[in-house]
Amino acid sequence: MPTKKPMSVSSMFAPTHQSREVSGLKDRVAELEAEIAHLRTQQPIGFTADDKVELEQRIAELTDQLATRGGVHEVSIELIQPDPDQPRTIYPESVIHERAESLRREGQHSPIILIPLDDGQYRLFDGHLRRFAAPLAGLNTLKAVFREDSDPIERFDQQLTTSIQSEKLHDLDLAAGLIRLIGYRSKLTATDIPALTNSALQRLKRMGTVGKLKSLQAATADAQKQWLQEQGLEEKQQQVLQVILGKGLNPVSINSNAFPLLRLPNDVQEAIRQGLEASKAKALGQLTAEKLETTPAIAKKLRKRLIQDALKEQLSLSVIRRRIRELIRESTAQPAESSMHAPDGQRSIRQSVQQVKGLLDGMAIDPLQDRSHLEALKKALEEQLSQVQQLLGGQA
Repeated sequence: MPTKKPMSVSSMFAPTHQSREVSGLKDRVAELEAEIAHLRTQQPIGFTADDKVELEQRIAELTDQLATRGGVHEVSIELIQPDPDQPRTIYPESVIHERAESLRREGQHSPIILIPLDDGQYRLFDGHLRRFAAPLAGLNTLKAVFREDSDPIERFDQQLTTSIQSEKLHDLDLAAGLIRLIGYRSKLTATDIPALTNSALQRLKRMGTVGKLKSLQAATADAQKQWLQEQGLEEKQQQVLQVILGKGLNPVSINSNAFPLLRLPNDVQEAIRQGLEASKAKALGQLTAEKLETTPAIAKKLRKRLIQDALKEQLSLSVIRRRIRELIRESTAQPAESSMHAPDGQRSIRQSVQQVKGLLDGMAIDPLQDRSHLEALKKALEEQLSQVQQLLGGQA
């Protein structure tokens, strides 16, 4: 399909024109974003598909107003730099391809929002998915409007809001973003925040008022604050819940679906970033050293093998759960009756033998592997063999 020739910065506008335009647009952008946020959160019980279509049309009209008032520019994709500090880190390949197909078929409906930089480049404020999908759609430029930069914390706060609104954030990004924002606002730690959320919800459950949180999502900030105070929650608990509610989110859902992902092992979180579904990641998180009755290192290796299979073979959740049950059963299985009453030390050794055998059976040793890696493997095996020989010598 034909594409427009990328325009240089100097040919698009003079620096003084850009400064006046960005400055004059700042208040209108803030006002418009507030209205969009309000519309998106006004989805009462009984909200139908037709209501949703009407809502999206109204939001599109507001976005058109932004373009009309501030002006739309064709900006070369090469000049648009993703913001490494924004909340979205997970870009599912399927979503990127869907966006690319939409751009090819229907074109770009709404402009992305950029922050002009002094060196002629642009930092993305909103539109990362379109930025990554555009090259796949054969585009060299994207329609864009500009806004002035702001305080980094305020910018992150606004980006979290627009990311939630424009394209549902992955729960892992959502959890990390909320933790970060609440930390900015309250100085609470990443460990404190989920614990405070859970304890506050437990208190509201005991009081029978936790169901009120769903309708409170669309309330004003003042109404939310007043209600939370009336429940007798601690100040820190109120701070946490108010940030979550302020984003139009239900703390119950965040506590059940988002925050638990942060407790997953780092390797499982990384698998999510590679495309593993959250439900499958939660299942794989069960393969802990405690459940497997083994060492953390062996547990990590077993998880890694299953993660690789899950990603490569696109295993279903039911198959993953079955494989997990098998691994746990094999790892914790006791020898037959003759050893059921054996001392704990003997049972532990037998379990270790089974675990090592299982690990070695699944290990592929590449003859072209780096020599230092092979030497390290040899040394580790020799150390373990030495301990076994010492034990045998003591029992002779």
